[in-house]
Amino acid sequence: MNSTYRTPLSKVNCDRTWVELCHSAIVLFLHNREFTTDDIYGLVPQPPHPNHYGAMMSGLKKSKVIEECGYAVSKRPSANGRRVLKWRLK
Repeated sequence: MNSTYRTPLSKVNCDRTWVELCHSAIVLFLHNREFTTDDIYGLVPQPPHPNHYGAMMSGLKKSKVIEECGYAVSKRPSANGRRVLKWRLK
């Protein structure tokens, strides 16, 4: 398997406790502003796989807890300046 292969979000099995912790962090600390997954990185422990962030945000979007509201440049050096989605609570 190629080391750059990304697991499809449908195959990522997120730990429910970690997802609930992320949701709580969003509600407590990011409720009055737009945010990206970069903003969540420092608020919760890191998941076993980086794709958990995408799966978690996708699940919150499907549940109509959050909505997309634009794009931003990632603040994380490892992201190499790529664009990431901005979100807000509904």
